[in-house]
Amino acid sequence: MNYLGHLLLSGDDEHLLMGNFMVDRLGLKELTLLDPVYQDGILFHRHIDFLTDSHHYFKETLQILYPVYHKYSAVVLDVFIDYLLASDWDNYSAEPFDDFKKRIYKILDTHAHAMPERSQGTIHFMVDHDFIEQYDDWSGLEMVFRRLDQRTKFPSFFAQQIDFLKQKEAVLRTGFGYFFDDIRSDCLEFLQALDTE
Repeated sequence: MNYLGHLLLSGDDEHLLMGNFMVDRLGLKELTLLDPVYQDGILFHRHIDFLTDSHHYFKETLQILYPVYHKYSAVVLDVFIDYLLASDWDNYSAEPFDDFKKRIYKILDTHAHAMPERSQGTIHFMVDHDFIEQYDDWSGLEMVFRRLDQRTKFPSFFAQQIDFLKQKEAVLRTGFGYFFDDIRSDCLEFLQALDTE
């Protein structure tokens, strides 16, 4: 999953959430140099990625996407999972979507100073442009894919092929709730184990 799923699973712990968020923004060496208060979040991010990649829903869905997206199928699915969460938010969180976004943006702004200077501007840009909101509908999702198109080394055409995702949305939603419940349950166990260390 992409930003939204990771942020939702992080709960209320600001340092955990920020460490989790930083993994996708920084290189390995930069992560090791961060304040120790963020290290549990880095571990948590990697745990979520492991759970996601090994889950049967994720593996089966990749097979559906592969004929169109090929080696970028996992990237597309990570982003699409955030769309599935945002567009059906009330089924996955008791916190209203707008309240969630405000809370997350405040945390990101508060802790941006902990990141390298070159990344701080990126965080403020993301917050200023309400990046979480973009996962809520197809037009926002298309913007996300257009940015991904610009970052890939090889032709990807994410945005041009978004119609395929629209056609497959009902199929991709099937089983998603069970998938997310499984991930959340395992994450809670992981976080409880961290608390006892």
